[in-house]
Amino acid sequence: MIDLAMVVDASGSVRDDWATLLEFVANVAQKVNPGPDGSHIGMVQFGNNAQKIFGFQEFAADTYNEADLLEKITSINRPSSGERTFINRGLRLANREVLREEFGMRPDVKQVSHQPRSQGLFPRP
Repeated sequence: MIDLAMVVDASGSVRDDWATLLEFVANVAQKVNPGPDGSHIGMVQFGNNAQKIFGFQEFAADTYNEADLLEKITSINRPSSGERTFINRGLRLANREVLREEFGMRPDVKQVSHQPRSQGLFPRP
């Protein structure tokens, strides 16, 4: 059981691999056994700006639905080609609005942040 913050590159450089990247994120989400009593996942995307997609609050016992979570991940809009890569903005937002107890992070479980990269993970055919 972990609290996993995914910090995802949404710059123009991953535009062509966007669906593959989101599929990877969804697969990781499923593998860590998410749920109210399991792992919790938060997601931030970054390009020119950073945006919190969802936080650990998504895992409240009365509202959690895995299918909705996976749909939320895989339906994120493809970034525009002009987006630049400002990972510092994504990491800063994750630290300020995801990886804190006030936003649902649990102090008694391991916290992990991960930034999946498109280069090397998704070779072009």
